[in-house]
Amino acid sequence: MLEIVEDQIAELKKLWKNKRLLLHQGLNLAMIVFSALMIWKGLMFLTKSESPVVVVLSGSMEPAFQRGDILFLNNQANPIRVGNSAYNQIVALLTHGLHAIDATPVLTD
Repeated sequence: MLEIVEDQIAELKKLWKNKRLLLHQGLNLAMIVFSALMIWKGLMFLTKSESPVVVVLSGSMEPAFQRGDILFLNNQANPIRVGNSAYNQIVALLTHGLHAIDATPVLTD
């Protein structure tokens, strides 16, 4: 274990001495981070959703969704029907929830 740490420290010292290699590694890391950000923002634009991808954290939606499932959300203009799942996000409380629709919703003004 100590040998691995010493090897990593030696590699970091070598990287610090070679400024061009350090800059190259930094730019590669920045490119990866910004690519992920652009993909996320693109998904937000296409799905019209603030959180286009969520992970199911509990088993409350079983058997439809298992714990650990990845859901892709889309804010379509289609009406909500029985059997659909609705996702809501309460910004003030910083929480979200996924709910099953088991009755026809009644909307009042």
